[in-house]
Amino acid sequence: MNPTVDTLYMQFKMIEAKYSDLDKACTNELEHEQLRKNYNQAFENYNNAINKTFNYDDKRIADLQSQLEKVRQQLSKALSDIKSISQTLNTIASAVSAGTRLILAV
Repeated sequence: MNPTVDTLYMQFKMIEAKYSDLDKACTNELEHEQLRKNYNQAFENYNNAINKTFNYDDKRIADLQSQLEKVRQQLSKALSDIKSISQTLNTIASAVSAGTRLILAV
């Protein structure tokens, strides 16, 4: 695999591992929908990355990969201690969005 595929796989698996806890923490249908949407997008990002070639010599791709790595760390921290479901869902959305931007850049 390559760094992007690895990172997107870890992102998806982190969300998947906490999905039940996150779903229980959601307090309304909007939060449940946001969780489902981001979970599905994380899987789609990983799945799409498998068949892409990432040129890390391209500054834009390298920058996006760096951003993806940073938000993965933020996601890991947010998922380890779900104090506010709203904040956690926003962190998930940011992480998934970073992955989507990288996929679309290739």
